[in-house]
Order: sequence, then C-alpha cells, then structure tokens
Amino acid sequence: MYKVVGLVMIAWVSISSSSASAETIDQSAKCLADNIYYEARDDGRTGWNAVGHVTLNRWHSALAVRPKSTICDVVYAGSRHGHHHCQFSWTCHHKIKAKTEYEDAAKILELAYKLIRDNPKDPTKGATYFHEKRVHPRWSHDGTAIRTAAIGHHYFYRPKHETEVAMYVE
Repeated sequence: MYKVVGLVMIAWVSISSSSASAETIDQSAKCLADNIYYEARDDGRTGWNAVGHVTLNRWHSALAVRPKSTICDVVYAGSRHGHHHCQFSWTCHHKIKAKTEYEDAAKILELAYKLIRDNPKDPTKGATYFHEKRVHPRWSHDGTAIRTAAIGHHYFYRPKHETEVAMYVE
C-alpha cells in the first residue's frame, strides 16, 4: 500500500498546474487526509468527501481573514501552544494512533489530492461545522447554526448568518 500512496503523490505533483510547491501541496494533502481519516474513516467515500469539504470550507473562511492560512493551520487550529479549543477533536485529545486501515488511508490520501486539485461539488452545501449523530453539542441547537446535510455518521452545519466569518486558525 505504501508504494501506491507514493505513486499517487508523484503522479499528481507531476501534472499539477498549481503555483504552490510540491512540498506545500503534499503537506496540505497529508493534513487534509489525516483529518478525513481520523474524523470519518468509518463513513466510506461519501463521508470522507463531506468531511474533506468542511475542512476546505473552513480553510476558505480562514483565508478571508488570514491570507497566508494553510489547510494544516486549519486542521491543527487550537491544538498547538497548549490550547484546548481544537477545531477537530482528534488533534486536541492527542488521539493520533497509527493508521491501521492502510487501504482506506491510501484511498483517503488520493481523495484529498482530488479535493484540492479539482474542487468537486460540495455535498455539505457550504458547511463549516459537523458532529457525530450520537452527540449533541450546544452550538448545534442554540440557533447559531443551520443543518445543511446528514451524511454517514455526521450532521453538517453552516453559520446561521452568512456574513459571520469564524476564526479557524491561530
């Protein structure tokens, strides 16, 4: 499986027309893939796609206020410098375990490159928040967010007021 992952990265970088460096593209794809893996690995491709879009939607929101923000900045926001207001729970609780689903990890990395490269249709309708269906965070029912989709094991939301821009990076 590792060889497949390496070939996917090399093939994409060689055909990319992006002005970003290969290292930046690879790091962005890795951060996006890690977030998808740890947040939605059991949700299948549809769930992976949705979580990937939320991550990218947060990044686009962050770019509006911090033009040099990266996907990695968004994924790890709040988890660095001892903060406990993490954007994604796996980064705050330090629950980073070795990836055991190698085939899924390779597929998720390939999807991450596709999401960055092709910007496919967003199944979450612009969501910037999500949570597992089994939990009920305060923000999901206090009137500040609108549910946009239910995909896999997650509900997806966007801010109630479109003009609200959340600060997703440190």
